[in-house]
Amino acid sequence: MPPVTPVTPHLYEVQAVAPIALPAAPPAPAPEPTDWRELDMAYQVHHVKCPTCIAAGRGVRYGLRCGVGAALWVAYETAARNTPPPWRQPKKGRND
Repeated sequence: MPPVTPVTPHLYEVQAVAPIALPAAPPAPAPEPTDWRELDMAYQVHHVKCPTCIAAGRGVRYGLRCGVGAALWVAYETAARNTPPPWRQPKKGRND
């Protein structure tokens, strides 16, 4: 019987591949400040029409806000928390 030779020897060979340089990721843009006053007004408009949110405004033991009210409330709180108080904001029109 003749010796057995592999039919596909190239499957077992490892070839070195040059690494591919990926493009650098662009820096994340700075978030634009959201005016908390607009979000507050949007929540208030919803709140006066929604009995669930009216009850939730009285306290935790009266229930939770509805889905729309909760989303508006979280957006308002986040914007208000990330807005510096007026005394920390740069003065406009001075030394420009």
